[in-house]
Amino acid sequence: MTDPLPAKATPITSDDQWHALRAVNIGSSEVAALFDASPYMTKFMLWHAKAGNAPLKQPDDERVDWGKHLEPGIANGVAEAMRWNLVARKEYLSSPAVEGMGCTIDRHIEDHAQGPGIVECKNVDFIRWKTTWTPTRAPAHIELQLQEQFAVDRRKTWGAIAALVGGNELVIYERRPDPKIIAEIEAAVAAFWSDVRAGRAPEPFGDAKEIPTLAALYPATDDQEVATLDLEA
Repeated sequence: MTDPLPAKATPITSDDQWHALRAVNIGSSEVAALFDASPYMTKFMLWHAKAGNAPLKQPDDERVDWGKHLEPGIANGVAEAMRWNLVARKEYLSSPAVEGMGCTIDRHIEDHAQGPGIVECKNVDFIRWKTTWTPTRAPAHIELQLQEQFAVDRRKTWGAIAALVGGNELVIYERRPDPKIIAEIEAAVAAFWSDVRAGRAPEPFGDAKEIPTLAALYPATDDQEVATLDLEA
């Protein structure tokens, strides 16, 4: 069996460069939108963002902000509790198989008996964990996030979603790449970019979170200006 092709690794040198790379790829935090499973965006919103028509509104969510702040601490806790060698790499990975798909990985697992792996760190409020997680599964958009990373970095043989619950309990969900899900992700990403190139925009999903995108696409018309134009006509 031949080794899988390695992902293309681009060193991240600035936030602007990182955002530019993300703009031309479907990332692991975005892929759930292709399956109507994202709590943050719909496929309609993502399509118009990638087409350059309307920017995505960033989640106004303290959990998201605190997740970024706490990621190093969660990773250190995972390394200590699980005795895993975790490595942070400041790089953006691009899929060798599907154009327009990439990701950044929270932590890489190295020197492990199971082979090279991935850790996706999450800070989870206890009430949200009780209502949207189960003892064996994370929410669909997070499960898809990890599988997208497996799809990009084919040399990873396993991984884990590491959830810090309520600020004091670490819950580990170990995962293997799922070939069926990876194939569906790759097909969905390829179809998405084909639709972008062809100008085939999806219909709005009808969710309130689409309002900023709709407002950017169809800005309100000034009533006074309309009245003036009508009088002149």
